[in-house]
Amino acid sequence: MNALWQRLRSISFDSQFITFLVGSILSMGLLIFRMYLTDSLMFFFLAWNLFLAWIPWLVAIWLTNKKRQTWILIAGSAIWLLFFPNSPYIITDLFHLRPRNGVPQWYDLTLIMSFAWTGLLFGLGSLYRMQMHVFNQFGKAWSITITGFIILLTSYGIYLGRFLRWNSWDLFTRPQELLLDVVDPLLAPRQNLGTTAFTILFGLFLVLTYLSFIQRQQQRISS
Repeated sequence: MNALWQRLRSISFDSQFITFLVGSILSMGLLIFRMYLTDSLMFFFLAWNLFLAWIPWLVAIWLTNKKRQTWILIAGSAIWLLFFPNSPYIITDLFHLRPRNGVPQWYDLTLIMSFAWTGLLFGLGSLYRMQMHVFNQFGKAWSITITGFIILLTSYGIYLGRFLRWNSWDLFTRPQELLLDVVDPLLAPRQNLGTTAFTILFGLFLVLTYLSFIQRQQQRISS
């Protein structure tokens, strides 16, 4: 188990860091070039969303790279969970895709997908890191159960962010209003079928992509 954990830490920090850094540089390069061509800040919000996607991955690395005190693990995990939905959230920025002057639509598609894919990788990498830490501490059953619950919460969080326009920091600035919007679909599921459908379907998408990611990581460990 210790050997597996040491190998995981090496993969997460070295190989993933290079991949994520290259993806971030490519995404920012595409964005800067678009800004140069159009003399417009359109899609600059993608840079902010990608920055938010870095946070849970860095928190996961910091939390799990050595033994931490219990209160630090709890507080750090709460911060990680709060920011984690920002990573796959960028996929929903495809809603902004439409013909615009200055660049062809395929360029904007490539731009958004570059940010979305990089953000998703940050999310998958940090989730895998956290799951393996739970697995190492509490076993397989707990790691699978907690991971599944986190994916479900993440899908719901993405719905809150995309359609109700809530942000992670609103938990501290507007907690009462946020709580009302969080609880309302849960209390009246029949009146919020769209919310339930989005949460389940997007959750299934995340499960499939995460399983593919896990398979790749396990191949690296075994090689």
